[in-house]
Amino acid sequence: MNYALITPARNEEKSIKRTIESVVAQKKLPVKWVIVSDASEDRTDEIVKELIDQYNFIQFIRKVNRSETGFASKVSAFNLGLQQLKNVGYDYIGNLDADIILDPDYYEAIIKEFAGNPMLGIAGGRVYEMIGNTRHNRKSSNTSVAGAVQLFRRECFEKIGGYMPLVYGGIDSAAEITARSRGWEVKTLMSQPVLHIGAVLTGSGPSLKRKFYQGITHYQLGYNPLFEIVRQFYRITERPILSSLGRIAGFLWAAIRKKEKMLPPDTLKYFRFEQTARLRKINPFRVK
Repeated sequence: MNYALITPARNEEKSIKRTIESVVAQKKLPVKWVIVSDASEDRTDEIVKELIDQYNFIQFIRKVNRSETGFASKVSAFNLGLQQLKNVGYDYIGNLDADIILDPDYYEAIIKEFAGNPMLGIAGGRVYEMIGNTRHNRKSSNTSVAGAVQLFRRECFEKIGGYMPLVYGGIDSAAEITARSRGWEVKTLMSQPVLHIGAVLTGSGPSLKRKFYQGITHYQLGYNPLFEIVRQFYRITERPILSSLGRIAGFLWAAIRKKEKMLPPDTLKYFRFEQTARLRKINPFRVK
């Protein structure tokens, strides 16, 4: 069972060396790994070229310009990498961010999990933040996989149509929601730690602005308004203290502007069902 990886990298000179080192140290190597520079303006390209010469399974390409904005540019870079895999035989396809460190048995364990469950569509490890020399737990659910390490069963990835080019983010959430709506399971292996170098952020710019964009994303994904309000209420102590208010403001702004809902109607209906079930304290993943 072979897997392929794609890494869109935008100005990752501080971390990409450690990411490359952790992949080449894997007990089970990818059949192909495409690193795509998303028009990087720092030393990312130079560092990658210096490190990959001795590894024939790694390919580096550069996206010359960023005609798309926000996270849509990341999807464009990912798809550029995907084009390089047309003649490659693989069973699993993964996104791997350029600021991730993995244990040597990481992909071996993930693929073993896939092999034992034919309905598993997306899997990955549990993300921890490495800030300095300290590892910080990051809140996570075992029924959701961080976009930084999403590994897809190829059939699942192709049936959901890959990643949606969402400008404000949520490309990983859209993929998971669509996969679940089509009967696939999504699972985080809590026993497989993934180290993210630095704090896990969503986009660039001031923190409150990022939270505002997250609110827009939630609206475009079709979040139930009541679910969004309840969710932000429970996260009201999150720092910065205005984070929840920022998300609600973004959600309301998108609603007033009547921003386009990005999920197909059948997927959106399923997603609303999940959220309504959670509001009622019912486990939606046990409901067929």
